[in-house]
Formats: sequence, structure tokens, C-alpha cells
Amino acid sequence: MKTFIRPILITFLVGIFSAPQLMAEEIVDLSGTWKGSYHAAFPSNHSHHHESSVKIDMELDIYRQDGHLMWIENRWRPHDQENWNTEFGTGVLSDIEPGTVHFVEIDPSPDVGSTGVFEGKYVDGKLHLVYLGIGKGISFSVVLERK
Repeated sequence: MKTFIRPILITFLVGIFSAPQLMAEEIVDLSGTWKGSYHAAFPSNHSHHHESSVKIDMELDIYRQDGHLMWIENRWRPHDQENWNTEFGTGVLSDIEPGTVHFVEIDPSPDVGSTGVFEGKYVDGKLHLVYLGIGKGISFSVVLERK
């Protein structure tokens, strides 16, 4: 009987003491500045880009990460312009699906920006994101690389 219980007890104890290490390994450090370009689709009622597609440069700065939680600054500009627009938000790295990220940002400039949601995945050192601009109907997909 002792020979049967001992391996089970050892397996149980190993599982308990290695579980926190496994959890820590699943949290990817995404802090830093990420850069990329994309084409954004604008709906027909948009004040500046009526029913069009515009090339945009983007820098996403994950300036703070605390475990699964993140704080972001999203800087973007039309490809042919010098001035950056800046929006802030928060995000979370999923603890259910490793590598999956979700961000939400607020709209500080209603004439230009858009409150929206980023959904995506961290794959092979890149952030693959889809954006849905809830307030203005803007949408795009972008691949960002760490700067």
C-alpha cells in the first residue's frame, strides 16, 4: 500500500510547487514601444475621410505592465503627416488563452480619434491586432513589431 501512495503523493507535491512557476511563465512581458502601419477603413459619415481608406503609421507604447494588466499610449498619424494623435487606454493579457491580448482606448479628440477595442495575439515576437472603433466605425488590422 505504501508503494502505491508514495508516487501519488510525490506527483501531488511536485504539481503544487511547480504550478506557480508555470503560471509565471505564461505571462509574456509586452512592455515597450511597438511600431507598424496599416490601412484604416472609414465609414461614409466620417467627417474627414468619407468612405475611404487611409494609410496610418502607429506606435503603441505599453508603458506599464503589472502581471496580466497593461496601460497603453496609442500614437498614430496619417502616413503623409508629421503630427501624432495620442490616445490612452488599458489592456489585459488573457489568462485563458496564452498570448491573446485585449485593449480598450478612450477618445480624447472626438474630431479625429475613435473610442475603440483592440483584439489580438502575440505571435513570434509580433503583436497582431484588429481594431474596432466603436464611436466612429473605423476598423483596421495591424502587425506591430517591438521598436
